[in-house]
Amino acid sequence: CHASGVCGRPYCPPVPPSYGCGQYGCHRFQARGSKNVNPLLLNNDQTWSQRLQTSFDRKPHESSVLLPTNNFRQVRDNQPLIPLDEQQTLAALSPTAAELPIKGRQLQDPNEAFLGCCMDRQLPDACLKKCNFNHYNQQTVTLMYLQQDRCPINAIQEMQFCAAQGRDHRPCCMRNGITTTLAGDKCLIFCDQRPGRVTQLDITFLPCFNRFEEMKACFWHDIIRYFR
Repeated sequence: CHASGVCGRPYCPPVPPSYGCGQYGCHRFQARGSKNVNPLLLNNDQTWSQRLQTSFDRKPHESSVLLPTNNFRQVRDNQPLIPLDEQQTLAALSPTAAELPIKGRQLQDPNEAFLGCCMDRQLPDACLKKCNFNHYNQQTVTLMYLQQDRCPINAIQEMQFCAAQGRDHRPCCMRNGITTTLAGDKCLIFCDQRPGRVTQLDITFLPCFNRFEEMKACFWHDIIRYFR
């Protein structure tokens, strides 16, 4: 405290090495030596826009708000809306998810892809522990919704995105009975995790979590098909 009686801010310990701070708190940096994704290898028919890549880099932790629901983006105020390539967008959001079709055979466990994506999204350690198909369950999500967990509630959207690897699993979810809850077809929003699908959730979506394990099964089996 100063002589005037005014006290300054409490001491804040320095960020540990290999850590940074973002929207959800302090997070581990992802080693990028083997994670350099060239979107041109993912889609040879379209040219990668460095300008759009730069715009993604400015907001590295907003997967659910990077794109409007119509998958278009207005680059400048006076320019018309232009479509964004979905695969290029996925590469900007999570190199781990984008390169899954290419490097899937190198993985030993689907949890590696889940965790790698969560690190791409800069989630803190409290959330990284849940980026595992064994730990990401109905009870975990419920505690987060009730704010009884150290992992913030707004990180659920990132974890769901990573569990699904940013892909559309609706056909599998329908086969697994996801639409048979009281919420009906609304539950499919949790299965379609392609970039740009934004929905404001409310209490009417709660019945969807009764089919949480069936939903995860779709994500799990979709990842392991790339192992072969």
